[in-house]
Amino acid sequence: MVFVRDGELVAPGEPICVQEEYAPGENAKVDEDGRVISIILGRVFYDKAGRTVSVKPLKSREAIRIGDQVLAQVRELQDKIA
Repeated sequence: MVFVRDGELVAPGEPICVQEEYAPGENAKVDEDGRVISIILGRVFYDKAGRTVSVKPLKSREAIRIGDQVLAQVRELQDKIA
């Protein structure tokens, strides 16, 4: 039984489908009742060939690479512990 259609928005913990139909892919897991649920806020995508369901995040983080400039703020310092 599919609870959510392809491309629909889901919240963390929301059931997507049952494990018998699709295996959990990226950002999805199986709960104790055998339902595949989302672990993030995002959109559902079914891979019909691979029989998996994934949740793509609404926002993606940009990877920091060598040479990138980063703006940061120090919030706490700790003494070294030997």
